[in-house]
This record gives sequence, structure tokens and C-alpha cells, in this order.
Amino acid sequence: GDVLEMNVLKDEVKLVKDFLSSFFGISPDRVQTIDVNEKYSKIVLRLQKELIDPIKEALKSFLKVRRTERKKEIIFLEKELDPKIVSAMNIMFNVNAKALGKVLIIEGFKEDVKEAKDFVEEITKEIVYYGYVEATVDDAVFSELKKLIEMETKVTLTDNLKNLGMILMKSEEENELNRAKTIITNVLKKFEEMKKKSEKEILIKFVPKREGLVGEDVKKILSLMHNISVELTGVGYVLMGEKSSLEEAMKTLDYLSGLIKEEKVDLIKIMPELKVENISSILQNVFKLKTFVSDGILVLYGKEEDIERAKSFYKELQKLIPKPAIRKETVKILNIPTDFPVEDFKNMINLAVPDVKVVGIPGFSMIVVKGPEEEIDKTERFFRITLSKFKELVKEKKKLEEEKKKEEIKKYVKLTFSVPKKFPFDDFNTFMSVMIPESKNTYLESIDLVLVEIPEGFEEVTKEYFDFFLKKFLQKVEEEKPKEEPVVTKRKILEFPSIVPADEFVNLSKLFAPSAEIAVFSKLGYLVIIGREEDIETVEELLKLCVDKFRRIEEEKRKIAEKEKKPEKPEYVKVTDGKFSVTADNVNLGELIKEVANKLNISIVFVNVPTESVSMRISNITWEDFKRIISKNYGYIFEEDPSGVITIKKMERKKTEAVKRYIYRIPHNFDRVKSLIEFYGGTVYVDDMNNLMIVTGITDEVKKELDKLIGDVSKPTKQVEIEAKVVDKTLVDDASKAQDITIDIPGYGTVKFSTIGSIDFNVGILDVANYEKLLEALTSLVIQGTMSMNKTISLDEILASPKIVTVSGKEARILIGDRIPYVVSTPEGPQVMFLEPGIELKITPYVRNDGTVELSIYTKVSNPANFVGGVPGENTREAQTNVIVKDGDTVVIGGLIREVSNVSETRFPFLSDIPIIGDLFKYKSERKEKRNLLIFITAKVVEF
Repeated sequence: GDVLEMNVLKDEVKLVKDFLSSFFGISPDRVQTIDVNEKYSKIVLRLQKELIDPIKEALKSFLKVRRTERKKEIIFLEKELDPKIVSAMNIMFNVNAKALGKVLIIEGFKEDVKEAKDFVEEITKEIVYYGYVEATVDDAVFSELKKLIEMETKVTLTDNLKNLGMILMKSEEENELNRAKTIITNVLKKFEEMKKKSEKEILIKFVPKREGLVGEDVKKILSLMHNISVELTGVGYVLMGEKSSLEEAMKTLDYLSGLIKEEKVDLIKIMPELKVENISSILQNVFKLKTFVSDGILVLYGKEEDIERAKSFYKELQKLIPKPAIRKETVKILNIPTDFPVEDFKNMINLAVPDVKVVGIPGFSMIVVKGPEEEIDKTERFFRITLSKFKELVKEKKKLEEEKKKEEIKKYVKLTFSVPKKFPFDDFNTFMSVMIPESKNTYLESIDLVLVEIPEGFEEVTKEYFDFFLKKFLQKVEEEKPKEEPVVTKRKILEFPSIVPADEFVNLSKLFAPSAEIAVFSKLGYLVIIGREEDIETVEELLKLCVDKFRRIEEEKRKIAEKEKKPEKPEYVKVTDGKFSVTADNVNLGELIKEVANKLNISIVFVNVPTESVSMRISNITWEDFKRIISKNYGYIFEEDPSGVITIKKMERKKTEAVKRYIYRIPHNFDRVKSLIEFYGGTVYVDDMNNLMIVTGITDEVKKELDKLIGDVSKPTKQVEIEAKVVDKTLVDDASKAQDITIDIPGYGTVKFSTIGSIDFNVGILDVANYEKLLEALTSLVIQGTMSMNKTISLDEILASPKIVTVSGKEARILIGDRIPYVVSTPEGPQVMFLEPGIELKITPYVRNDGTVELSIYTKVSNPANFVGGVPGENTREAQTNVIVKDGDTVVIGGLIREVSNVSETRFPFLSDIPIIGDLFKYKSERKEKRNLLIFITAKVVEF
């Protein structure tokens, strides 16, 4: 099964075990606990995968009832916390902490939040530094490292976060943290190297320095005698090696510590030709030394002069030992089977053929032997005998094992039981181990079967036990089965922005609300949800998150695009002959001071960077004048040191000065009054609902000046009545050609018509059968006519005469016309745009104190034109200007002339179609118009 892990308070461990036993039938012995820190323990329980989540949720609910209510705490920090420290805090205190810049939000149970808050306050104190080393070690290694670091440095190891792979530590000195990190890193590096080389488990042991022992001597003795790694530190020794070797090394170290007072320790490696025991006895008796023998090494304890005399004696003794004759040696490789007793073979050869050296390499299934040629032959004979005997023993062992298996098969029988889904096998296994300890149980979850292997004679009782357990399990499942409630389905339609990809959103929603039906209509811009109320709320929340995300992306793209434009920075300062002028509107004061300093080549340092926005127009001033202006109006001090560097900082208020608050009732112009107060360095709180303004941070002198100005600034802004007339003056060149024609047709009468007036007929009825006579008569007809021309000039009517009232400084806009829709293609899809032909007028008045009115005027008269590529054109006449007039005066804008030409033709039916003479029965009229747009604007100040 899988493992359930959860951190609980130490005083809650027993409650958790009782809860699991009472409600889930889980034996307390199955619940293991591991200490996390002084407050928390981790419970570990192996369960079936499908039971972990339900039991974990039940435990959380149980603990939530027991504990106090949850709490959320917001902490404002001086600097940002390392994200790994925040993650570690979540595990240490069982809270949910999130860092947003310099703001830390901690949520959890009240007691946990308080401890986490205390932890944050502690680590953010100026006198304590926190750090960590990225390393995953078990609790035993962490304990040894903790001893080492806390003795070697001024650092405390606080926590071992195995899940995050971090070791947390703290110190009052930052350089001590770095030293501790270096020590831990070096020790763990050596530790990892030894683990790779050894097949057995490698441990770390820190031992404090033993009084009287020299570190290098300890390192030499322990590493040679016990094959371990010894690292020396200022306060002790770090031992690394196999468990048994470390235990022997500790015994040796304890033995050495017991012997040493003011004596010295040294080593002698004894030649193979000499017996170590004999040399040890001689040195003890002659030189009064204490000795310790291990693997051909003789450890000497005693006074320094006695040890030196003993070492000199041994050197002289070595000279007396004759050198062995040089013999020809042979190396041979012998192949061995798996599990061959290499060590036993080596011991046998050492006794039987001492001149032969044997090296076993089991990983490559071989033994290497080296020695005199005749001795090697003897060794091979021993090897063949040993190998033959080993093979016989292997066969004998296999035979015994097979007989044992057959005997076991005869004694045990197997039973098979079908079980339902989510069968609690771990509980069943525990149950059977109590009822029939010899039973062996196997759960085949994929096919819902349990195999039970039991001794013969237990078949019936096993079936009874299984039926009893299954019955209890099914009863509990039935009791815990939730009552089904009717599902209420709702339907909701939401607007779906085009910036969100429809397919991906639908797939995402299905993960969180699988039972809901979701459809997106991208072209219409709607999202339809059918499902339970909680599913609809989930999808709504997802949509909101997605919209916010994609809008942020769009905003970031826009900001990047704006940055790429790299607009030229405006120039606020101009220097002339050592003096300078400043022209700035709504500019950051800090940036303005920087630019002035750069222009004058002055070095400055900001202690407090100004953030105020200022507007300034001053000319021909010096640097000293500029400093006085800034100091007086914004409260900044300029201090110059001997090197010429100027330090700028905020003027400190006297601590004894009481904070004064002034309350103003402002009827109008809140923003202007607020800007005025902030210009004088005050802080403002505005209550729009009650027309109140609370001011702090100003002196009595500044208040007196403000009282004079606020009365004028808070007066209602004057309003202006604007009356406009837009006249399209038409100059018409009306050129007419008039004709009077009389036609006498013999035998039929006369026809008279005029191109200006009406047409008169005086003819007989035409017989179609006599059309030949008509044609003959036409050849002898008589035509008389007159022609005249004239030209006229006229004035057109007024196009528009609007009247509107607006506040001084606010734009008034009038549009009289149509809205013509047309479709354009955009990256998001087709989009409907509108053309607005007609008369458009925009006027912004500014009432001045001298009674004049400044007008910013824009006017446009337009007509739709032909479409080009699906987009309509526009014929337009526009005018834009700025003028100053007296109250009640009128401004005239004219001279916007265009020419329009119209041609019309009048024809006499039938006769106008006759070739040659047909032109006599046609009339053409050409009309030319010149249009001049005149705009009359009258501005009147409206008094209250």
C-alpha cells in the first residue's frame, strides 16, 4: 500500500491513534511517529491508496474541531524573504505562508500562525542572520553535524527539512554562517565519496577533542587501525566509516584517552620478519612503555624521550635483519564460482603456504595468487581440492533445501477468497496475524482476490474468520454510505472575452467540474454552463482567473511595446552663463534635482529620494537659489562635505513637536485644493461624501498662507455658455441656355416648345397607315427658334445652431450627423467600426481673471464618399484654432471653400432621337456651386 504522512502536535498523537482505532479499526501499533521538532511529530501509516485521502480528510476535520479557529496574519517586512525560507516555514509550523514582495501572508490555526509570526520576527531582527545548506541527510547525520557546527562555530542548526533537502541555521554573525556552510559542505562531500566506494552503510560520528591526544596522531592511528576516514577540526574529530569500524575506533579512542595524561603517542610498523608480540614485550620491559598491537602496527605510549629511545632501538634492530633472497615470483588467476568462500581459502593458504599472497576479487569471479613458482603449484593443488569440496557442499545444500520445501508444501494449504472493491487488506492481515499467526496472506487487488496460506486443519476456522471480517466490513461501508441528495441542475450564460482560447478553457473547466456541460460561442462572445450550482461557481471563478491572466499578458505586451518605443526624455533644465532655467510640469522632484545636478556637474547623494510631483517655471537662477526654493517648499536639506559631494535628505521634525491636524470643509475643487496642500508639504485625507479635508504635516506659517489661498481655490469653477452657428454659404454660378422652337408641319399643324417653359402641341391625329405622308411633310417643315442665357447668385441656409453650457477647462462636444457601420479585419477577428459624417464641434473654454475667455476650438463638417476596399471614404472640412475673446464676443471662422458642379439634360421624346436634327430637341443645363463654411461662436460667462 501507500503511505499516509501528517504533522500533528505532540500532545495530539495519542488522540489521533484513538481516533483511527475507534472510527477505522486501525491498531495503534500500526501508527508510527517521528519527531519533527520540539512541538510537532509526524505520524506515518501504511494504507491502501484509495483509503489515504478519506482518512486524511477525516483527521484534518477532527483536528480542526479540537484546535482553535483559523487566523490570517499580514506582516510587512523590511526586505524580501528567501522563497526557500517561506517553504521551510510552511513545513515547520504547518501553516500556509505566501510572500508577495515585502508583504508576508500567513494563514493557519491561531497557535501555529503566532509561532510562525514569532519565527519571522526573530529571523528579520538585525542581530540574527539565517541561512541554509542544500543537503538531504537523515536525522542521525544531522545530529552529528549539529554537534560539530555548534562546537566549531557560533552557528546553531535549527531544522533538518528532509522533504525540501535543506538544513536551516542561524547566527548572530553573518561570516560565521558562511564558515558553517563551508564546513558542512566539505564534510558531506567526503561522506558522499565514501558512500559511493563502499557497498555497506556509511555513518558519520563527531567526537569532541580528547585532552592530551594530538590530532594528527589520532588521525593516523584510527585510519590505519580501523580503515575509516578521520577529518580534524578545531574542536574534535569527524569519523566516517562502517558502523562496526566506527564502534571499534571509539573503543580505541576511549582507551587512548584513558592512558594519556601528559604522555605522548606514536606508531611503529613492524617488519613481517619480526613478531610484533616479541617487539612489544621488549619495548615494555626495557623502555617502560605501554603498547597496543593491531594488524602489524605497534602503538607506543609513554614519555617523549622513552619513545624516541625505543624508536632508535627499533631502527638499529632493523639493520640486523638479513634481507631475504630474491626469488622468482609468479602471478596466476584462478576462476571461482559464486559464493566461493574466498576468506576461508585465504586463511588456509596463509597457514599452508605462507609465501603465497592471495587476493580475492568476487565481483569478477576470480582469485589472484602471487608467490614463488613452486609454491604457486602447491597453492593450485589446494585450490582444486577446495573447489571440489565446495561444489559437493553446494549440491548437498540444494538437496536439503528442496527437501525442506517439499516438507513445507505438505504442511500448508492455500485458500482463495473473493473480496469487494476497496477491501481493507492491511486490517485483514493484522486480524489474521492475531487469530492464526502462521497464516500468510496475499492481496491481488487487480482481480479482487485474497490468497490465504494456512497450516493443515485450519481450513474451516479460516473461512469462519474471513466471513466474520467481511460481514463487519460490509456493515461499516453501508453505515458510512452517504445519503444521496437530488442533484439540482442550473443554467447560466456568461460573457466570454475573445482573448481567452475557447478549447483550452473548456478542457480546463472539465478537470474542475467534470459533471457540468460547457459550450463556448466565440463569435457571439458567450459561454453557456449547465450543471450544479457549485460547478457553475467553479467555472465562473476559472473564467475570472483566465481573463485576469490574459489581460495581464496583454498589458505586459503593451508595456513592452511602449518601452520599445523609447520616447525621448524631455529637457527640463537649460544652462546659460552659469545660471539655469527650469520649465517642468508634473515632474518627479527627485528626477528634476538629478537633471539640474547633471547639467551643473555637481555630485549628489540621496538619503531620502524625493517622490513628490512638482510644476516649476523659473528663470535665470543659481544653484544656491534652487537649493533655497527646494528646502523652503519641500523640506529637503542640502549638506556638502569637504570632497564636494552634496547629500540630500528630508528635514527632520522635532520629536517633541505635537502632530497638528486641521479640518477644512471644501465645497468645490477637491483635487486642486489637495494638490495645493501637497505642494506645501502637507498630508491630506479627503472625505468626498461630507465635503471634508483633514490636513497634517504643515506648520502654522504654512497654514496661514493656505487659509488665504484655499478660499479662492475652493470657489466653484465658472461656467461658460457657448452658442455656435455653422453656415454653409453657397455661391451659385447658374448658367442656363434657353431655346424657343416652333415647328410647322404641312398638312398636320404646328408644334411649339420651350426649354424653359412648357411644350404646346397643335396637330392632327397621326394615322399610322399614312406615315409615308408624314415623312414627306417633314422634308418641307418650317422651324423657328430663339435662345437665351442667364446667371444667378444665392445664399444657402444655416446648417446648425447649437447652444451648450460647460465648466471652465472642460471640453464641450456636439455631434449632429449619422453613424455608418462598416466591418474591418483585426487579429481578433472581424470588428464593426462606425463613420460619423455630419457636423462635429469641440470647444474648451478657459475663463481668465481679467474677464476674457480663451477658447480651444475644433470643428468638422463631413460627408460620406466612395468605399475603398470595403472602407468608406469621407469628404471633410475642418478647422482648429485657439483664440481669446471678451465675455459675449463672437469668433468667426471662414474661408473653407469648395466647388460643386452639376449637369442636367432635357429631351423631346421621339424627335430628339432623329439623327442630325435631333440636337434641336435637346436642352442641357450646367450648375456650378461654390460653398464657403462659416462658423460663428459666441462665448458668455454664466454667473452664479
